Amino acid sequence: MACEFWMTAPPSVCFEDVGSSISSKCVDFGRQIADVVSPKCKSQSDEMLMIGGSDCQQSVAKFNTKKIQWSNIPDTNIARTWPSAVNYNQQILLMGGAEELNGPYYNSVEMLDLNDENPKWDSNLPSMGEKRYAFASALLNGLVYCAGGRNDTGSLSSCESYNPEERKWSSIRNMNIKRSSHSLVSARGLLYALGGGDDGYNATNTAECYDPRNGKWEYVPPMKTCRYGLTAVVLNNEIYAIGESCCKCKYLSIV
Repeated sequence: MACEFWMTAPPSVCFEDVGSSISSKCVDFGRQIADVVSPKCKSQSDEMLMIGGSDCQQSVAKFNTKKIQWSNIPDTNIARTWPSAVNYNQQILLMGGAEELNGPYYNSVEMLDLNDENPKWDSNLPSMGEKRYAFASALLNGLVYCAGGRNDTGSLSSCESYNPEERKWSSIRNMNIKRSSHSLVSARGLLYALGGGDDGYNATNTAECYDPRNGKWEYVPPMKTCRYGLTAVVLNNEIYAIGESCCKCKYLSIV
């Protein structure tokens, strides 16, 4: 699998192709993967969770990257397709999603505290301000940010943030364009929204950056490839954009 990356600091100011040395494995369409830290693990990359799925699953599977082994942990309280999840101090926040792709859509939130000896999903959390699925989320400066997605009105440009300590959601400025099935990452104190699709599921290669200091979204150099349903990760201050489709029916193996 080939890929492209964008460096968040000088001298690079554009996306570059990486090559084709990355292999891929197929997973269920619509399953949300969240990085997670086990209380017994020293490294934040030792384990990850796969939550929900396109067939509206409540199951949660944990993968240990050192043992190369899958195991099950408690099911979520609600079956969700295309939710989004973040890890806040070993508390997994699972947000939004849908019962099916044509609805109903959720703004509810549940949390799994991995600090507990026998963790269970807790649904007693404030709901997001807007129902959304196929959206993206990321952590930045102790806040959880959710951007874009879709609901019965179509694709969304709206964004909101959650303060876990105050248990409060707040609206922030909309992105410059509507995005669903995009990716959101944080790097160097900024948020980056990449790719996704519009109301007609048309993929875009555009990317934009949110600065919480001035509350503004600004465009950054676009990716070289339009990507819908992509995944993005940050490694050594470089953003890697991985896969998915460049239109409704064509899928990419490049990163």
